[in-house]
Amino acid sequence: MITRLVDDENVEVTFLTFDSVVKIVVQKETSYTEIDGKRASRKQFPLQNTFSLIVHKTQGSTLPHVTISIDENIFAEGLAYVALSRAGSLENLRILKFDFSQIKCSSSVLLEYERLKKVNRDGLRALS
Repeated sequence: MITRLVDDENVEVTFLTFDSVVKIVVQKETSYTEIDGKRASRKQFPLQNTFSLIVHKTQGSTLPHVTISIDENIFAEGLAYVALSRAGSLENLRILKFDFSQIKCSSSVLLEYERLKKVNRDGLRALS
């Protein structure tokens, strides 16, 4: 978040982390190009808009970059799976915190998993 205009060339940007509040000064950058044979320049702050979404809003979507914490905020069954599976690849997934005890699964899913393990072990005759 831009928190202060220092001067015409600098802004203060504030980031929240798990441990603290980090403030840095970002300076405008100049890029040069040629348009129709004429030299042109552009000055801008090297900042990019970002946003966040709740896991429920992302269901069914593939996102270009995913950053997630599997922590006490994972409150529902299957929520960790939905969050982790929004990234199109492992390269696009960043896990800030992973607390295995926060992964929740319904008892019916666990029963089905055990049934499938038995079928795999004993063959399809185990179903009859």
